[in-house]
Amino acid sequence: MLHTEVKINEKGVFVIESSPRLGGDFITSTLVPLSTGLNMEDLLIAISLGKSSDSFSPALDYTKHSGIIYFEIEKGVIISILGLEKLKLIHGIQKWEFDLKSGDKITKPSNSLDRHGYAIFQTDTKKELEDSFYKCKAIINKQIIVEL
Repeated sequence: MLHTEVKINEKGVFVIESSPRLGGDFITSTLVPLSTGLNMEDLLIAISLGKSSDSFSPALDYTKHSGIIYFEIEKGVIISILGLEKLKLIHGIQKWEFDLKSGDKITKPSNSLDRHGYAIFQTDTKKELEDSFYKCKAIINKQIIVEL
């Protein structure tokens, strides 16, 4: 198992990290199982214990789309947070978390530990996933009031 992160831009392809580990930020624990039906954490444990990995083949007909959206909140101070429970009504939502409250100061995240919240989705089509992301962003932008 290898986790590699690359950055692609007009100057080329750059390796940011390559490490013999599984992916973080819900990739291995949540997004891979939602997309493929395969539990990579169980697979890694089995391989580490010298067990066969043959029984971990994903079903060829398991086709789902999953994704995560990290909440982007304007810099400033949160004045109010209303109606975030509307997130649970969005098609395909699996899990969401928001870590701020009224009065908290918002700064631009500089790493994954600084993120303010997220929502994870699983849908049958890419279009449904994109629609759910759009609805999620609209709720976050409308329900969290920030004073600059």
